Amino acid sequence: MKRTNWLTGVMSAGIVVGCGGTSRAPEQDAKNKASAPAEPAPVYSCDAGGQRPPSKLLLHPTNGLAGRYIVVFLNSVPDVQAAANRLAQKYGGRITAIYTHALRGFAAAIDDAMAASLAEEADVCWVEQDSMGKLP
Repeated sequence: MKRTNWLTGVMSAGIVVGCGGTSRAPEQDAKNKASAPAEPAPVYSCDAGGQRPPSKLLLHPTNGLAGRYIVVFLNSVPDVQAAANRLAQKYGGRITAIYTHALRGFAAAIDDAMAASLAEEADVCWVEQDSMGKLP
């Protein structure tokens, strides 16, 4: 039991970093390539009154994966699975993961042309293009 909880915690921590829980805005991607010390990534919140990203659609032009997005719901969404299913069907997406612990949302394969409209849905806190990262 303790091993399972530890593993769940480790996996959840990886999801937050990989899926945008502490996401950098796209303009910071360019700054990070400079030799100056990196600025800390802003931490966004989907609680009422929390700090939101500068845009509800975060794209990563240099390392973004076409057609792959992470959709983060407002914390007030009561049923993540139902909301994810509804939006995936509405926008023709295919759900690849559901997140209910580290963040509330889902990952999906969806047409790039639909991402901006998806981001404007009332239950959505933000949509972030999935991206490839490198380990130092």
